[in-house]
Amino acid sequence: MKEAAQVSAAQLQHRLCYGVLEIWMPKSATKKMTTLARAIDVPYGRLQRVLTGHLVMQFEDFGRLHAHIGPRMELWLLSGRNAQIAQGIAAVHNREAEASRTAHGVAPRR
Repeated sequence: MKEAAQVSAAQLQHRLCYGVLEIWMPKSATKKMTTLARAIDVPYGRLQRVLTGHLVMQFEDFGRLHAHIGPRMELWLLSGRNAQIAQGIAAVHNREAEASRTAHGVAPRR
């Protein structure tokens, strides 16, 4: 039972860290881990070890990231069917937002 809980926790941390590093950071103003560390007031070394999976994430780490990044982080924690549903909903919202921008004469996002 303990091993299953540890595996589950590691999978959650992996999905969250992947989201931060691969989805959010490249599109954010916070493109560097040093900048993110300053923004959430966490020592760079700790953040680097947490986001690369060398240190177990604490609830406080999650809370600081969530306060900075926002609720989209919650989607990164989903898996299986729930993740597919969330991705479908996000795709619909993105298409609707793009159609709205186009209808208002705003250039499409690239």
